[in-house]
Amino acid sequence: MSQLQSPFTQQQYFSNNHQDYDKPHTVSLPEYNIEVKCYSNQLKTGKLAEINRSISEVFKGFFEAFPSAKCAGQKLETINIFIFNDKEDYQHLGGEVFKLGLGSGKKEKPIIGDDRLLIPIFIFISKEKHGIYSMN
Repeated sequence: MSQLQSPFTQQQYFSNNHQDYDKPHTVSLPEYNIEVKCYSNQLKTGKLAEINRSISEVFKGFFEAFPSAKCAGQKLETINIFIFNDKEDYQHLGGEVFKLGLGSGKKEKPIIGDDRLLIPIFIFISKEKHGIYSMN
């Protein structure tokens, strides 16, 4: 569970290892005209490297399967991924505190960020064997 004391905001939680909300970890994929911004609370360097590899592999596989979906020549697309520290933060903060509709909470607030961007992805870090789980 998060070390922050309530009440706090989404921007405070997703402060990217206490640097700044406006400085997410960014994975650029120029060959697909895509940029992935990863907002997190506390991620170890090794986990960021794993996320980089995973994101690159996912997009490579997707565009190999669907070559006509390639974004070449189009404007840069940005995908936001919000990474919770654990399942408890995902459910409690994403559901009850931030009202994002995660876990058992109802979505009452708009998702942070620019609404012109693609729909954000919310995941949490698992303490189990495989590491990262996407729940939304």
